[in-house]
Amino acid sequence: MASEKVIRVASIVTALVIVVGNMLTILTFFCNSHLRKRSFYLVINLAVADFLIGIIPATIFACITFNDGETNKGIYLVHISSDILLGLASMTTLALIAIERMWATVWPLRHLNSSCRVYVGAICASWLVPTLLTGLSISAKFNWSKIPVIWRKIAMHQPIAVIVILLMGTAAAYTITFVSFKRHTIQMEQAGSCSRVSRRKMQEQRLALTMCMVTGASILTWLPFVIMNYLYITINPSFFLASKILQYTNSAINPVFYAVKMPGFRKSLIKTVCFHHYCRKQKLVIPMKTRHNIQQH
Repeated sequence: MASEKVIRVASIVTALVIVVGNMLTILTFFCNSHLRKRSFYLVINLAVADFLIGIIPATIFACITFNDGETNKGIYLVHISSDILLGLASMTTLALIAIERMWATVWPLRHLNSSCRVYVGAICASWLVPTLLTGLSISAKFNWSKIPVIWRKIAMHQPIAVIVILLMGTAAAYTITFVSFKRHTIQMEQAGSCSRVSRRKMQEQRLALTMCMVTGASILTWLPFVIMNYLYITINPSFFLASKILQYTNSAINPVFYAVKMPGFRKSLIKTVCFHHYCRKQKLVIPMKTRHNIQQH
């Protein structure tokens, strides 16, 4: 069927875009020292989580779709475990980025005086909590722990509930950040600092645009999959697979919203890509010159 071919191609393209996009993001951060600041720690953590999504669950999903949905129990276990764990880690980090931006806007002095331990703790929490929730969900799904049926159902569905809570928390944090920007702008207008007001308005517009794109994209990419998980009706398998690909798309667009939008990142990305391309050309040119010299002798 045509729909199956489209899903197969879309799944492999999505996995490739996730891997390449987030790999370039990580490479750019580590190759440019001016980007290795504590305010970027969570963004790097997000890129790592999304990169792993592309490497493990998205790639396995693409292989399963090419194999007409057939797989063994071991691969299925790896897929579902990594899918839950990394999906929760990515969404938790998205929520933490929103909270960190809110913290920097509403309480700038506290944010300025905060130590790196806060960021290290947040990164650890973004992996430890999803690991715990994944363990509970997988244990309940395969009935490894003999618990009542009602608790099994709750444990199996809690990752989706947590995703919904994280999306709502992200939207709330960005809303508070935007309201705080508006309030500070009004205060500066009353104080008569025109230059600062104009700069603040520009920041406000950029923030509003980024907030709408980030929150809207996360909701749009996750909502169909969340709804289909709670609908106890017969659904066309193609629709479910399409919703899964759409969910993975969130990991592909995160580098655009959280990296390319950052000041100086685009230039650093271009410089990093061009530098590695130049190094590859040099490695190819030098052996060719050496071979030519040998032939002359």
